[in-house]
Amino acid sequence: YYDDGIKLLRFKHVLGQMDLVVATALLQLGDRNVAPEVYRAVRDEFHVPVIMCWGESAPDVVSWADRYAPYVTANVFFDTAKHWKQFTKYPEKCYWLPEPKDPNIFNADVVDWSKRSISVSFVGTLLGRWDRAFNLAYCWANGLNVERLGGLDGGGKAIHEYASYMQLSKITLNFTSAVTFQHINGRTSEATLCGALLMESEGADTSKLLEPYVHYVPFIEPFHINESTGQLEAQKGDLVEKLRYYMGPGAEEGRQIAERGQKRAMELFDGKMFWKGMFDLAGLKW
Repeated sequence: YYDDGIKLLRFKHVLGQMDLVVATALLQLGDRNVAPEVYRAVRDEFHVPVIMCWGESAPDVVSWADRYAPYVTANVFFDTAKHWKQFTKYPEKCYWLPEPKDPNIFNADVVDWSKRSISVSFVGTLLGRWDRAFNLAYCWANGLNVERLGGLDGGGKAIHEYASYMQLSKITLNFTSAVTFQHINGRTSEATLCGALLMESEGADTSKLLEPYVHYVPFIEPFHINESTGQLEAQKGDLVEKLRYYMGPGAEEGRQIAERGQKRAMELFDGKMFWKGMFDLAGLKW
């Protein structure tokens, strides 16, 4: 928090001890966010690199990131490696890093699959997400018991309770549509860290991090948002067929994929890769 009535000089003794400032802006706060010029002073007058982090790369978010781009060292996006490139005026300031997760919260607490009490889950909100609702309804209509447990925010769940659902799931679903693009969302890393078999709609950047059928299973959604029009459309999907396989004859194969996925996730999402990338961008030694 920065009060424009307070001189930045008053923070000189603090800034002089800093190696890096990592910040973000909340769009809903508007002009109550820290002004870009403040970060310019931190970067140029106090010689402290400043990196802004952005959880989404939707056009309005990229527009905000562009406000800060001339005044900061870098803008880092978490959700895609390329979507922001369509909108930013400062591509040379934009980078992608996988978002870290706390392995003290997201971990394979229940390692023995025979003790996982949820066969298939979807741990996410349906609010305003017709694609997710239709795909889950399609599974239920085909006799598949997919437990819908609600998301972290929309479901009012504490983070440990939210994680526990994936720790108790043998398979958990993830839908990666963001209306006009595919993206990596939190469940990609959270599910794999929790040791569940991640089954995720294909098309996101996940395959840049995890290998399909080695660390996770991609599927084609029966109902998919057309990225050009933003409209929900039916298509020939394979979600039901793959669920039946990994719930039945492919259960052991699925367990092995989940095990490899959890091991790989610990290499990617526990924070080491993220902070090495951040330090590299800031010109700091790791």
